[in-house]
Amino acid sequence: MTRIRFKGFGVSPSQPHLGTPLEHPANLDPAPRSVNTLSKTITCAAFAPDRDLRDLREFHAACSRRETITRAAESAVGALAFQFVDPENASEVVEDYYTTLATKGVPVGRAVNANISFVSFAVCARTTDVAVKRAQENVGFFTYGAKHYGVNGVHKPGVTSLWDGFVGDGRPGRLGASASVGTPDDVREVFLRFEKAGVDQLSLIVHHGKLLHEAAMETIELIGSKVLPDFVERDEQASTEKQARLADVIQTVQARAPQPRAVDSEYTFSAPAKAWGGEQASTEILEALRGLEGN
Repeated sequence: MTRIRFKGFGVSPSQPHLGTPLEHPANLDPAPRSVNTLSKTITCAAFAPDRDLRDLREFHAACSRRETITRAAESAVGALAFQFVDPENASEVVEDYYTTLATKGVPVGRAVNANISFVSFAVCARTTDVAVKRAQENVGFFTYGAKHYGVNGVHKPGVTSLWDGFVGDGRPGRLGASASVGTPDDVREVFLRFEKAGVDQLSLIVHHGKLLHEAAMETIELIGSKVLPDFVERDEQASTEKQARLADVIQTVQARAPQPRAVDSEYTFSAPAKAWGGEQASTEILEALRGLEGN
């Protein structure tokens, strides 16, 4: 479906550009109600029937490297930074993101989504000792599994046990400065450091290894009831101040947005069997349909 939808607008789905899957459909006139970007699908009608793609302002890119954060800023979309960076170093990344957005940002859609998010391992308990013990026993499994599948692992399906390997290797991994581990007061201090660094959002990973479900739920409960209220209370004012601070930047970036592309009113496409195989295409689809005619 991606190929069919893009071809009508003279766009190749294979163009190697961050914005390609979104910038063309998002800037069509009229705009489509859904866009397939390989395995990802954005369906506007699923949220509100009277909205179209031009109204969606939350375009973002998953960024595993510093370079992709820069590309997100250049495309004027939010950056979901899947990097474990301590708050003090995060401030440099945040500054680069917003500087790039202001100087080079060209929206892939109709709106600018100026936000950057980082991730943090979170284990919260009523005592620091309990939280640290849970984290030391389980948190390292996340990076161990990622390295196993993406870097140096040899896997035999149905036989290889990642957990046994993790334990056998001494539960490798350490709690970096980006981890939100400890009592609610400890976690609050980490959040405050990220806030000071200018990070807009923080995504928490709360389930690790064989951590008990009850322990993960305790983390969610304690952070939700003891930590977040302080941040939620001042979020409205902080958001208003940010909007005012970036108003001129967003206006400038928005002015660089491409003009809507007109839909070819004469565009059509053939059924897949005919398009791929011509008149001698496989009859499997027809045979299957015949079997349904009597039902």
